[in-house]
Amino acid sequence: MKKIPLLPRYFRWIGLGLVLMFLIPTALYLLKENSILITNYPRIKGVEIMPFELSFSTFAVLGGNDGPFEIINTEMSLTLQLLSIFLGLSFIAFTKYKYEDEMINSIRLYSWSWSIISFAIFNVLLIAFVYGSWYISLAFLSPNIILLLYIIIFRFQVFKMNRRLAHEE
Repeated sequence: MKKIPLLPRYFRWIGLGLVLMFLIPTALYLLKENSILITNYPRIKGVEIMPFELSFSTFAVLGGNDGPFEIINTEMSLTLQLLSIFLGLSFIAFTKYKYEDEMINSIRLYSWSWSIISFAIFNVLLIAFVYGSWYISLAFLSPNIILLLYIIIFRFQVFKMNRRLAHEE
């Protein structure tokens, strides 16, 4: 059996902590209209994707005037939210299961396949029916949606397998 390189089991708890940390900046953002997470942050010059970006002023340019980066004063809660939930879901998705065998590997492959198929359907519906800033917001969550679908399908399939094995005994 070919082994899949996976993270140790304790990374699942680290991932859960990171996903829960996603809720803290979200709660701060919803409770306060003035964000406390405004800071200087480097970005690639000339890239302005988000219409609600708070680019107050450019302070310095890294690497001279011709460098590829500039420092902006921006609100960091969205960046922290996306980073914490992506890393958290990645840690949860790529950790070893309690008993790794061929059946678990088969369930992993099945779950990845169905998460990609489900995401493709979701993406077609997103492109067809969602426009403007909602589309941009949902497009930024795309990697998280794939990971979340995989985790849900994998856990459900393992639950079904364990239930079937318990009934056979």
